[in-house]
Amino acid sequence: DAPAALQLAGALALLVWPRAGALCSAAAVAYLLLAEQSLYQNHYWLVLNVLLCYAAAARRPRALLSLLRFTTLVPYAFGAYAKLSEDWALRWEPPALWCARDLPRTSSPVLAPLLASPLCAPALSIGGIVIDTAVPLLLALPSAASRWRAVGYAAALGFHVCNALLFHIGIFPAVMAGAL
Repeated sequence: DAPAALQLAGALALLVWPRAGALCSAAAVAYLLLAEQSLYQNHYWLVLNVLLCYAAAARRPRALLSLLRFTTLVPYAFGAYAKLSEDWALRWEPPALWCARDLPRTSSPVLAPLLASPLCAPALSIGGIVIDTAVPLLLALPSAASRWRAVGYAAALGFHVCNALLFHIGIFPAVMAGAL
Protein backbone atom coordinates (compact mmCIF):
# COMPACT_ATOMS: atom_id res chain seq x y z
CA ASP A 1 0.00 0.00 0.00
CA ALA A 2 1.09 3.59 -0.63
CA PRO A 3 1.85 4.77 2.95
CA ALA A 4 3.98 1.68 3.64
CA ALA A 5 5.87 2.22 0.37
CA LEU A 6 6.44 5.86 1.34
CA GLN A 7 7.83 4.82 4.70
CA LEU A 8 10.10 2.19 3.14
CA ALA A 9 11.38 4.74 0.63
CA GLY A 10 11.93 7.18 3.49
CA ALA A 11 13.81 4.61 5.54
CA LEU A 12 16.07 3.74 2.61
CA ALA A 13 16.64 7.41 1.86
CA LEU A 14 17.71 7.96 5.48
CA LEU A 15 20.89 6.07 4.70
CA VAL A 16 21.88 8.26 1.73
CA TRP A 17 19.99 11.51 2.27
CA PRO A 18 19.07 11.63 5.95
CA ARG A 19 17.18 14.92 5.82
CA ALA A 20 15.15 13.93 2.74
CA GLY A 21 14.49 10.48 4.13
CA ALA A 22 13.33 11.87 7.45
CA LEU A 23 11.09 14.39 5.71
CA CYS A 24 9.60 11.69 3.48
CA SER A 25 8.95 9.41 6.44
CA ALA A 26 7.57 12.29 8.52
CA ALA A 27 5.23 13.23 5.67
CA ALA A 28 3.94 9.64 5.48
CA VAL A 29 3.40 9.41 9.24
CA ALA A 30 1.77 12.86 9.39
CA TYR A 31 -0.51 11.95 6.49
CA LEU A 32 -1.61 8.75 8.23
CA LEU A 33 -2.20 10.53 11.53
CA LEU A 34 -4.20 13.34 9.98
CA ALA A 35 -6.13 11.24 7.46
CA GLU A 36 -7.24 8.41 9.72
CA GLN A 37 -8.78 9.44 13.05
CA SER A 38 -9.05 5.86 14.31
CA LEU A 39 -5.26 5.56 14.07
CA TYR A 40 -4.68 8.28 16.65
CA GLN A 41 -2.18 7.25 19.22
CA ASN A 42 0.26 9.60 20.93
CA HIS A 43 3.01 7.04 20.34
CA TYR A 44 2.85 7.77 16.61
CA TRP A 45 3.15 11.48 17.31
CA LEU A 46 6.38 10.68 19.16
CA VAL A 47 7.66 8.88 16.05
CA LEU A 48 6.72 11.94 13.98
CA ASN A 49 8.63 14.21 16.40
CA VAL A 50 11.73 12.00 16.18
CA LEU A 51 11.57 12.10 12.38
CA LEU A 52 11.23 15.89 12.46
CA CYS A 53 14.32 16.07 14.68
CA TYR A 54 16.25 14.14 12.03
CA ALA A 55 14.86 16.36 9.29
CA ALA A 56 15.92 19.49 11.18
CA ALA A 57 19.43 18.41 12.15
CA ALA A 58 20.42 15.28 10.25
CA ARG A 59 23.96 16.43 9.43
CA ARG A 60 24.59 18.28 12.72
CA PRO A 61 25.23 15.59 15.34
CA ARG A 62 25.29 17.86 18.41
CA ALA A 63 22.09 19.63 17.44
CA LEU A 64 20.45 16.32 16.58
CA LEU A 65 21.47 14.82 19.92
CA SER A 66 20.03 17.82 21.79
CA LEU A 67 16.75 17.67 19.88
CA LEU A 68 16.43 13.91 20.38
CA ARG A 69 17.19 14.19 24.08
CA PHE A 70 14.51 16.83 24.49
CA THR A 71 11.99 14.84 22.43
CA THR A 72 12.73 11.68 24.39
CA LEU A 73 12.53 13.33 27.82
CA VAL A 74 9.18 15.06 27.21
CA PRO A 75 7.06 11.87 27.64
CA TYR A 76 8.73 11.18 31.00
CA ALA A 77 8.07 14.73 32.20
CA PHE A 78 4.41 14.58 31.17
CA GLY A 79 4.12 11.10 32.69
CA ALA A 80 5.46 12.41 36.01
CA TYR A 81 3.10 15.38 35.88
CA ALA A 82 0.12 13.12 35.18
CA LYS A 83 1.04 10.75 38.01
CA LEU A 84 1.42 13.49 40.62
CA SER A 85 -2.27 13.37 41.39
CA GLU A 86 -4.20 12.26 44.45
CA ASP A 87 -5.62 9.23 42.65
CA TRP A 88 -2.30 7.91 41.41
CA ALA A 89 -0.06 8.83 44.36
CA LEU A 90 -2.39 8.18 47.31
CA ARG A 91 -5.13 5.84 46.12
CA TRP A 92 -2.90 3.93 43.69
CA GLU A 93 -5.49 4.16 40.94
CA PRO A 94 -5.47 2.94 38.16
CA PRO A 95 -2.66 0.53 39.19
CA ALA A 96 -4.95 -1.04 41.82
CA LEU A 97 -7.50 -1.79 39.11
CA TRP A 98 -4.82 -3.19 36.80
CA CYS A 99 -3.37 -5.41 39.52
CA ALA A 100 -6.76 -6.69 40.68
CA ARG A 101 -8.36 -7.30 37.32
CA ASP A 102 -6.23 -6.95 34.20
CA LEU A 103 -2.61 -7.86 34.76
CA PRO A 104 -2.90 -11.31 36.42
CA ARG A 105 -4.99 -12.58 33.47
CA THR A 106 -2.70 -11.22 30.77
CA SER A 107 0.66 -12.16 32.24
CA SER A 108 2.58 -15.37 32.57
CA PRO A 109 1.82 -17.93 35.31
CA VAL A 110 5.06 -16.87 37.00
CA LEU A 111 4.08 -13.20 37.20
CA ALA A 112 0.37 -13.69 37.95
CA PRO A 113 0.81 -14.32 41.72
CA LEU A 114 3.09 -11.28 42.03
CA LEU A 115 0.59 -9.09 40.22
CA ALA A 116 -2.24 -10.34 42.44
CA SER A 117 -0.22 -9.43 45.55
CA PRO A 118 -1.34 -6.50 47.72
CA LEU A 119 2.02 -4.85 47.01
CA CYS A 120 1.40 -4.71 43.26
CA ALA A 121 -0.60 -1.45 43.19
CA PRO A 122 1.69 0.59 45.46
CA ALA A 123 4.78 -0.75 43.67
CA LEU A 124 3.44 0.21 40.23
CA SER A 125 2.16 3.56 41.45
CA ILE A 126 5.23 4.69 43.37
CA GLY A 127 7.61 3.07 40.88
CA GLY A 128 5.94 4.93 38.01
CA ILE A 129 6.24 8.25 39.80
CA VAL A 130 9.89 7.65 40.70
CA ILE A 131 10.88 6.50 37.20
CA ASP A 132 9.03 9.29 35.38
CA THR A 133 10.48 11.90 37.74
CA ALA A 134 14.05 10.61 38.06
CA VAL A 135 14.80 9.46 34.49
CA PRO A 136 14.63 12.90 32.84
CA LEU A 137 16.77 14.38 35.61
CA LEU A 138 19.38 11.62 35.37
CA LEU A 139 19.51 11.58 31.56
CA ALA A 140 19.81 15.36 31.37
CA LEU A 141 23.00 15.34 33.45
CA PRO A 142 26.21 16.39 31.68
CA SER A 143 28.67 13.77 30.44
CA ALA A 144 30.84 14.21 33.53
CA ALA A 145 28.10 12.51 35.55
CA SER A 146 28.04 9.49 33.25
CA ARG A 147 27.73 7.04 36.16
CA TRP A 148 24.36 8.58 37.13
CA ARG A 149 23.29 8.77 33.50
CA ALA A 150 23.96 5.02 33.25
CA VAL A 151 21.61 4.52 36.20
CA GLY A 152 19.00 6.59 34.33
CA TYR A 153 19.44 4.52 31.15
CA ALA A 154 19.13 1.25 33.09
CA ALA A 155 16.02 2.45 34.95
CA ALA A 156 14.40 3.67 31.75
CA LEU A 157 15.20 0.48 29.87
CA GLY A 158 13.82 -1.65 32.69
CA PHE A 159 10.70 0.51 32.77
CA HIS A 160 10.08 0.06 29.06
CA VAL A 161 10.71 -3.69 29.17
CA CYS A 162 8.17 -3.97 32.01
CA ASN A 163 5.67 -1.83 30.08
CA ALA A 164 6.05 -4.04 27.03
CA LEU A 165 5.63 -7.25 29.02
CA LEU A 166 2.76 -6.14 31.24
CA PHE A 167 0.68 -3.73 29.22
CA HIS A 168 1.11 -4.58 25.53
CA ILE A 169 0.83 -0.89 24.61
CA GLY A 170 2.02 -0.99 21.05
CA ILE A 171 5.17 0.64 19.74
CA PHE A 172 5.85 3.02 22.64
CA PRO A 173 8.21 0.82 24.71
CA ALA A 174 10.23 -0.14 21.62
CA VAL A 175 10.45 3.46 20.35
CA MET A 176 11.48 4.80 23.75
CA ALA A 177 13.99 1.99 24.35
CA GLY A 178 15.43 2.64 20.89
CA ALA A 179 15.61 6.36 21.60
CA LEU A 180 17.70 5.67 24.68
